[in-house]
Amino acid sequence: MVSQRLKPMSKFSKRENEICDMLAWLACHADEDCPAEYRTKHFRIALNKAVEFLDSSGWYDFKLEARSKK
Repeated sequence: MVSQRLKPMSKFSKRENEICDMLAWLACHADEDCPAEYRTKHFRIALNKAVEFLDSSGWYDFKLEARSKK
């Protein structure tokens, strides 16, 4: 399966940011709480897709920039 690279977004609505923030939180804690040797193929694929989406959408950069402005 070849994933499609998203065009990075420079802005996210408040709702989009909330959704991405929850996805990032979920992916982070799932990664921390489930050792790699116990992950199913489907779990690994879903976790990788979540991280890839957040990265390719530009959300990580958006979040970093938003935090640096505070």
